Amino acid sequence: MNTDAPKTPSDGESRRSAVPFSLLVGEEDAGARLDVFLSEHFADRSRTWLKRLVKEGDVRIGGRPAKPASRVEIGDVVTGALEDLPVPGVIEPQDVPFGVLHKDEDLLVVDKPAGIVVHPGAGVRDGTLVNGLVYRALGYSDVGGVERPGIVHRLDRDTSGVMVVARHNAAHAALAKQFHDRETSKTYLAIVLGEPRFDEGVVDGAIGRSRRDPSKMAIVAGEEGKPALTRWKALERFNGYTLVECYPRTGRTHQIRVHLASIGHPLLCDPVYGRGGDFRRSDANLCRRDDKSDAILLKRHALHARALGFRHPGSAEAVRFEAPLATDMEFVLVALRTGRPVRR
Repeated sequence: MNTDAPKTPSDGESRRSAVPFSLLVGEEDAGARLDVFLSEHFADRSRTWLKRLVKEGDVRIGGRPAKPASRVEIGDVVTGALEDLPVPGVIEPQDVPFGVLHKDEDLLVVDKPAGIVVHPGAGVRDGTLVNGLVYRALGYSDVGGVERPGIVHRLDRDTSGVMVVARHNAAHAALAKQFHDRETSKTYLAIVLGEPRFDEGVVDGAIGRSRRDPSKMAIVAGEEGKPALTRWKALERFNGYTLVECYPRTGRTHQIRVHLASIGHPLLCDPVYGRGGDFRRSDANLCRRDDKSDAILLKRHALHARALGFRHPGSAEAVRFEAPLATDMEFVLVALRTGRPVRR
């Protein structure tokens, strides 16, 4: 890559110094247009501005010149430079809570709590899983850059459950390839609104940015969507709610949330694709709404990454790790199982 300061589009101001960046493409971004990929990582820049940057020749994929419509694939390294981009610094070690399900010389398997962002990004610098990983100082891969040590895949902020972290670059490459080739097995537990007509089914719908609201994902047609498939099974039915097990074949952004909402059964407490709002004891018929005991049981969307299976990068053996259901979702299930109708 040219070591000279790259040209960047002018916004009507004198030219400022450009800060280089390096981004590793993960499973959730595989197949995306380069300009879309960049806009998701640099939310403070418009997609039009980023297109112009690419056209200037200052963004490359794997060291090769690229176009705005070029597709990125998992494992690609996208490099370039942006004016006024905060210089990535050393991640501050912070005692961020998370469970460790397994640890060896190749990888770490963690149980991420809900409410924790996986890695620093636009508007979030502290309190991430990465801050907690650095605090424990176990040693991780660095192919994802200084702000994503060991991060092979992600979970939404409010999704709890199992994640794998690579401890060296060879393990990272092996794990990333398995995610790309869809050789991993993923199992999620979700509590949804309503009761599905059938006991199991498949949602096969490409996912992309919603044309009505770009801050949301949606099932879309054409090149804007990435192929996405989710199998699901109803495990337990309640009065107006259902515990569902999901097996996503792909790993698109908000995939399970979008797919379940598309069949009329959004996640409980999902403010983006469902009704939002908290789930209380009164919602499970354990008390009246005006009762002093009407405590809040769940404040986030009801989705938990229950299990993850893959071939171990060191031994090549098939392994599977499970994270116990998060306490708040367990409270909801206990309430739904024991609740009885009360007069309101």
